[in-house]
Amino acid sequence: MNIHLDVTTLSFMSVVVMTILAALMWFLWHGHRDERATLLWALGMTGSIFAIGLVILRGQIHDMLSIAIANTMAIITYCLLWWGNDEFFHRRPKYMVGGIALAVFFAFQVYFALLDPSLRARVLIYTGACVAFGLAGAESVTRRPEPGMRLQQLLLAGVFLMLTAFNIVRFYVTWRSPNSSEIFDPGALNMLNFILPPLGAVVAAFAWALMVNQRLRARMADLIRQDALTRVLNRVGLDEIGQQEVARYLRHQKPLSVIIMDLDSFKALNDRHGHRAGDALLCEIVASVRDLLRREDHIGRTGGDELTLILPETPQAGAEQLAERVRRAVAAAQHKTETGDVLSSSGSVGLATLDDASGEMTWDQLLNRADAALHEAKRLGRNRVVVAPGDAGLTLAAML
Repeated sequence: MNIHLDVTTLSFMSVVVMTILAALMWFLWHGHRDERATLLWALGMTGSIFAIGLVILRGQIHDMLSIAIANTMAIITYCLLWWGNDEFFHRRPKYMVGGIALAVFFAFQVYFALLDPSLRARVLIYTGACVAFGLAGAESVTRRPEPGMRLQQLLLAGVFLMLTAFNIVRFYVTWRSPNSSEIFDPGALNMLNFILPPLGAVVAAFAWALMVNQRLRARMADLIRQDALTRVLNRVGLDEIGQQEVARYLRHQKPLSVIIMDLDSFKALNDRHGHRAGDALLCEIVASVRDLLRREDHIGRTGGDELTLILPETPQAGAEQLAERVRRAVAAAQHKTETGDVLSSSGSVGLATLDDASGEMTWDQLLNRADAALHEAKRLGRNRVVVAPGDAGLTLAAML
């Protein structure tokens, strides 16, 4: 059985391919409804089916449907995919910009299809819009490389740039030719017009599925490293980062400080007011402490009422100042219970610094020094900051 690959046949094949891909994207959305981008991608794939279907019916239905609406649906597909990319990378999609552009495009298509018919004008406007949205789509996936997604981002950018290049060529040919060919007329450009979009959609769907899978894996990894109550690092996550920071110190010799803080008499507070109230106060304390940290700092919960801070490139003097601010923030944090009781606590703080004065040590050794300083703070009466013996003696010990 011989199949003649004319433009009409290719258009039907495009519908089949896009239908399969749209179904796959809807399955992807069904399994990842928390990822809003998958809905926009699925809608975009679905829109392309309607666009091609209306084009196939050209000459059998009104030109408003087969030309103006069909061409607009095709550009809506570009727009939805662009918005989906922005949504996936946690950027606010430019709905207003896209909406205005679509309205203007539709108005021009209606004018040159019904009021002053001009195939050449329609093709120029259509290809120009494809170039603009194609470049926007490529920019949206390459603006910031995401860990573990570089290949997928390059694949997506390649798809958008391929379609952009094709439409630039089509725009140029149409601009230079006074008589434009109809969409189903024989010709290389018309054939490529039904080959390249489905081909690009296959690659894009593959890349999007990989991106969603990578995002899911990253979230699972975060859950393993995250404390369920406070949403900060747990011991596993802290140990991983701590070892990385110690290795970085050994390479660059930039000081690394660690603070361990234990909430004073927190067990008694839990026994008196219940664990729910204690958990709420702990979350308030964690939030207050996080507000004091830089982006490069790390905070984790290493015990029921124990918090650990990792401060990269922070000398002892700067760490002492932060430790004292942390102590004061803990003392100021409050939680009001349902019965009207106002709960608060205080914190004993131990500090250790890895620098030229301390000499090289492992992550566990650095933690042990900070822990020894914490026990010294408790022995001296709690609610105070103590620097690990051997760094600079006991400083700030009397600050209350």
